[in-house]
Amino acid sequence: MGSSHATEYIQTLYHDVNKQTGLQFLDMWFRRFNGFEHKIHGTVHSFSIPHDINEKYSLFVKEFVKSFCETILREPVKIQTTPRTTVFSFSIS
Repeated sequence: MGSSHATEYIQTLYHDVNKQTGLQFLDMWFRRFNGFEHKIHGTVHSFSIPHDINEKYSLFVKEFVKSFCETILREPVKIQTTPRTTVFSFSIS
Protein backbone atom coordinates (compact mmCIF):
# COMPACT_ATOMS: atom_id res chain seq x y z
CA MET A 1 0.00 0.00 0.00
CA GLY A 2 2.82 2.42 0.76
CA SER A 3 4.16 2.17 -2.75
CA SER A 4 1.59 1.53 -5.47
CA HIS A 5 -1.50 3.02 -3.84
CA ALA A 6 0.39 6.07 -2.61
CA THR A 7 1.86 6.65 -6.07
CA GLU A 8 -1.60 6.61 -7.64
CA TYR A 9 -3.00 8.86 -4.91
CA ILE A 10 -0.17 11.38 -5.28
CA GLN A 11 -0.70 11.46 -9.05
CA THR A 12 -4.38 12.33 -8.63
CA LEU A 13 -3.56 15.14 -6.19
CA TYR A 14 -0.36 16.61 -7.64
CA HIS A 15 -0.01 15.07 -11.15
CA ASP A 16 3.71 14.46 -10.55
CA VAL A 17 5.40 12.03 -8.18
CA ASN A 18 8.61 13.44 -6.76
CA LYS A 19 10.18 14.14 -3.37
CA GLN A 20 8.37 17.46 -2.95
CA THR A 21 4.92 16.05 -3.69
CA GLY A 22 5.78 13.05 -1.50
CA LEU A 23 6.46 15.38 1.44
CA GLN A 24 3.22 17.26 0.75
CA PHE A 25 1.36 13.96 0.71
CA LEU A 26 2.82 12.87 4.07
CA ASP A 27 1.85 16.20 5.63
CA MET A 28 -1.68 15.93 4.26
CA TRP A 29 -2.07 12.26 5.19
CA PHE A 30 -0.94 12.58 8.82
CA ARG A 31 -2.27 16.08 9.57
CA ARG A 32 -5.58 14.57 10.66
CA PHE A 33 -3.96 13.41 13.92
CA ASN A 34 -3.93 15.92 16.78
CA GLY A 35 -0.37 16.61 17.81
CA PHE A 36 1.12 15.69 14.40
CA GLU A 37 4.50 17.35 13.87
CA HIS A 38 6.77 17.71 10.87
CA LYS A 39 10.07 19.39 11.69
CA ILE A 40 12.85 20.23 9.26
CA HIS A 41 16.49 20.57 10.33
CA GLY A 42 18.61 21.17 7.24
CA THR A 43 17.92 18.20 4.99
CA VAL A 44 16.42 16.03 7.76
CA HIS A 45 12.64 15.75 7.98
CA SER A 46 11.27 14.42 11.28
CA PHE A 47 7.66 13.36 11.75
CA SER A 48 5.76 12.48 14.91
CA ILE A 49 2.31 10.91 14.67
CA PRO A 50 0.51 10.45 18.00
CA HIS A 51 -2.64 8.51 17.13
CA ASP A 52 -4.11 6.96 20.29
CA ILE A 53 -5.42 3.98 18.30
CA ASN A 54 -3.42 0.82 19.13
CA GLU A 55 -0.14 -1.01 18.57
CA LYS A 56 -1.35 -2.66 15.35
CA TYR A 57 -1.97 0.76 13.86
CA SER A 58 1.55 1.87 14.81
CA LEU A 59 2.92 -1.20 13.03
CA PHE A 60 0.75 -0.46 9.98
CA VAL A 61 2.04 3.14 9.86
CA LYS A 62 5.60 1.86 10.22
CA GLU A 63 5.28 -0.46 7.22
CA PHE A 64 3.41 2.15 5.18
CA VAL A 65 6.08 4.80 5.84
CA LYS A 66 8.94 2.37 5.16
CA SER A 67 7.48 1.35 1.81
CA PHE A 68 6.58 4.95 0.94
CA CYS A 69 10.06 6.31 1.68
CA GLU A 70 11.86 3.53 -0.15
CA THR A 71 9.60 3.70 -3.22
CA ILE A 72 8.47 7.31 -3.55
CA LEU A 73 11.24 9.28 -1.85
CA ARG A 74 14.00 6.75 -2.51
CA GLU A 75 15.52 7.53 0.87
CA PRO A 76 16.28 5.32 3.87
CA VAL A 77 14.06 6.02 6.86
CA LYS A 78 14.50 5.62 10.62
CA ILE A 79 11.27 4.59 12.36
CA GLN A 80 10.35 4.10 16.01
CA THR A 81 6.95 3.01 17.27
CA THR A 82 5.09 2.77 20.55
CA PRO A 83 1.54 1.45 20.95
CA ARG A 84 0.19 4.98 20.40
CA THR A 85 2.85 6.87 18.43
CA THR A 86 4.99 6.53 15.33
CA VAL A 87 8.08 8.67 14.87
CA PHE A 88 10.19 8.65 11.73
CA SER A 89 12.87 10.69 10.01
CA PHE A 90 14.80 10.76 6.76
CA SER A 91 17.15 13.03 4.92
CA ILE A 92 16.27 14.45 1.51
CA SER A 93 19.30 14.72 -0.73
